[in-house]
Amino acid sequence: MKKLLLVLLLLIPFQINAVSKQATVINPDTLDRKVVNVGDPTAFDDGYVLEVSNGYEFISSDKLGYSVASSYSTTLSSSMTSTQSTVSVSSITTKIGDELSMAVLGTKAFFTLEPGGSKEEIVMCTGLSGTSWTGCTRGLSSIGTSTVTVVARRKTHSAGSILIMSNVHYVYDEMIDKDTDETIAGIKTFSSSPIVPSPTTDNQVANKIYIDNVAIQGGATSTESVVGLSQLATQLEMAGNDFDANNPQVISTKYSTSSPDVAGSYAIISEADGNLDQDWLDLSEDFSFSGDVTLASTTITGTLKLNATDVIYPTASSSVASRGYVDTKAVKNEKIYSTTTDITLGDTILEETFFTFTLPANSLGTDGILDISLFGNFKANAGYYNTYTVIIDSTEIMSIFASTNYSTEYGRIDIQVFGDGTTNSQEVSMQLTNSLHYPSLDIPGEVASGNASKDTTSDLVITVTCESSNAYIFDSTFSRGYANLIR
Repeated sequence: MKKLLLVLLLLIPFQINAVSKQATVINPDTLDRKVVNVGDPTAFDDGYVLEVSNGYEFISSDKLGYSVASSYSTTLSSSMTSTQSTVSVSSITTKIGDELSMAVLGTKAFFTLEPGGSKEEIVMCTGLSGTSWTGCTRGLSSIGTSTVTVVARRKTHSAGSILIMSNVHYVYDEMIDKDTDETIAGIKTFSSSPIVPSPTTDNQVANKIYIDNVAIQGGATSTESVVGLSQLATQLEMAGNDFDANNPQVISTKYSTSSPDVAGSYAIISEADGNLDQDWLDLSEDFSFSGDVTLASTTITGTLKLNATDVIYPTASSSVASRGYVDTKAVKNEKIYSTTTDITLGDTILEETFFTFTLPANSLGTDGILDISLFGNFKANAGYYNTYTVIIDSTEIMSIFASTNYSTEYGRIDIQVFGDGTTNSQEVSMQLTNSLHYPSLDIPGEVASGNASKDTTSDLVITVTCESSNAYIFDSTFSRGYANLIR
C-alpha cells in the first residue's frame, strides 16, 4: 500500500569530507563523536553508529501509514536468536528525549540491527510492549516490496548490539509514485477537489463537464430501482400485458377513475370512503369467494357453495351452516373394533389376557366415549372368584370380582372410557352382569370405576384380563366382543 509523504524528512546518514571520504560516528550512550574513514571495519566498534542531523520531525501515521522517528538509536538489552519475534531494547526514547509508541509510529516500524556489520539485518515490528518491540518479522530483503521473512538473512545478535530506525527502502515504497500505475487502499479525503480528465472507460472517475453533458443528452430508462424516463400508456396498453423494459409505460390520471360511467379500460381508484363503486362489478357473473362473506340482506337464486376450510358457526336459526358445522354437532356411533374369536381361559391362577385392541390417536378427543362390550360364560369353584381387570397402556385402571357355584353363568362385561374435558384426563367404568336365565351369579351387576391420565393424542392399547383365585375355573370362555366410539 502506497502512502503520500507530505513531510520531507531530511536524514543525513553521512557527514562526508569531500576529499578524504570520512564520516562522523557517535556513541548514543556517551554522546562521544569521532571521525572515521568510510569503509573502516572498526568504525562501529564500541557502540558507535552513524550520526544523523540533530533536528527531528515525526511524520504522522495518518499520512504515511506508519512513521519514521529521527535520532532513534539504541542497543539490545538481551541476546537474540535468529527466530524470535520479540526485540528487547535498552530504550524506546530518541536521543533528544521523545518516547516512541505505536500511536505515533502507526501500524509498523522498520529497524536495522547491527548496521554496517556482517550481521546487518532489517526487521519489521508491529507492536511495542514496555521496552520490547513485538510482532517482528525477521530477515527482510534489502530490495523489493515483500515483507516475508528471508530465512538466510536472519541472524543471531548479542546483547548490546546496535538497533537503529532509518529510512530503509520499505519507507519509500509506501509513498505514492506519480508516474507509475499503482493500487492504493483506504479512503482518501481531499480538502480540495482533484482535477481529472474526462473518462474514457466505465470505471474511470467522471469530471463535472462529462456529467453535465450526459445529463443534457437525456436520463436513463426508468426501472423499479432507477429514476429515469418513461412513457404514458394508452388505454389499450394499460389493458394489455406486454411490457417493454426499454420503453416502460406508466398509468396516468387521465385513465384513472373511481366511478366507471363510460365503458373502457380504466385504472380502478377507490372512492373517498375507501370503498370501490359497485358499478365496477358485473353482478350477473359467477363469483368464487375463498374467505368469509357477510351478507346483510341478500336473496340467492343460484346454488350457494361454502368452500371455506374453517367451520362456519351460525348464530341465528335462519343462518346458513356448513357441512363441517353440522358434522361437529351430530352424534356419531361408530364401531371401531369387533371380534368373534373364542378365547378360553384355562385352569390356572395366572393372569390371562382375553381382550385387547388399540384405540387410534385422537379418536377419543376431549369428550368422546369408548364403549366396550364382552360376552361369554363365567365359571369358578364354589367360594372362589375371578378378577377382571382393565389395563390402559400398561396401567391397571380398575378390577371387578365374580364367583359361581360350579355352574356356567352367561353374561357380559361393559366398559366405558370417556373424555373428561381434556385429551389427557379420562373416566373409566366397568360393570359385570349375568343372564336373567342364570341368576346364580354370586355378585350380579357389580360395578367399578376409576380414572386414567392418558394422552389420547397418541395410540392407546386397552386390555382386559382375568385372574382366578383357584386353579379350577372350568374353562371360562368369551366368544364375542366389540368396541364402539361415540362422539
